[in-house]
Amino acid sequence: MSNLANIRSFDRDLVGIAKELNIDVGKVVIKLALDLHKKFSKRTPVDTGRARASWDIKEGGPSEFVPPEGTHSGPKPQDGSGLTGTTITFVTSAIHYMEYLNQGSSKQAPAQFIEIAIAEIQVEFDAIVAQVARS
Repeated sequence: MSNLANIRSFDRDLVGIAKELNIDVGKVVIKLALDLHKKFSKRTPVDTGRARASWDIKEGGPSEFVPPEGTHSGPKPQDGSGLTGTTITFVTSAIHYMEYLNQGSSKQAPAQFIEIAIAEIQVEFDAIVAQVARS
């Protein structure tokens, strides 16, 4: 199954859970995207900060945002403004060397740090849904 098929399947599952629990699925999607962005950014190894700053959230398709060459002080700020949570939401990096970083080319982060962040979100999913339900 392709990554896009997995995303669509997850989206259907999320909508079903939200309806059963009477939760605004858009708020859950936005919260998940923001939390995943934070985890990806935190786990990305830093030399100039460009890779960390490349993480972006975009609805409808992957972002093509690539920070300019040079030193960056941190990740691109994300507060969820402009997100509706009503369509597939992508948390991506368009930097050409992110795959190499994720394969462990930097000693500053373990190999598969992206998969580790996704696994953390999966473990935290129930707590995230509960937090959105309380808000």
